[in-house]
Amino acid sequence: MIIYILIVTIGILLIWINRKEFKVKSSGFKEVLINKTDTITEVEIEIQNLRRDFAETIGILQMDIKNLSEDIDNLKGTQVIEESIIENDFSNSGKSNNVEEVKRLIEQDVSIDDICKILSIGKGEVLLIKDLYKQ
Repeated sequence: MIIYILIVTIGILLIWINRKEFKVKSSGFKEVLINKTDTITEVEIEIQNLRRDFAETIGILQMDIKNLSEDIDNLKGTQVIEESIIENDFSNSGKSNNVEEVKRLIEQDVSIDDICKILSIGKGEVLLIKDLYKQ
């Protein structure tokens, strides 16, 4: 029982001493703060202004980068769609129709130059189709 009373007494004593020290230190902090605000130089004010300006600029740049990355992601999606459309257009172009047209025009004894002009294809392609048709 005596130990408990002794521990409680020591605890109260420590709290009272620390409270007294806290009051002394808190007034010291106020003095340091007042002293620091009084001794701020123009250079320190300019440094703070520059920091604020840089922070604003960095914030704007981050927003621009975010917007640009979203735009790039959107463009990548449309590029994939456009590439698939282009591939489909080439795969559906009438190559077999040109072969049939060349065969039909050769049977009608149309000259190779005229076939090239009519179908808007190269002379080599017409000659190739003609040679393959003969075989």
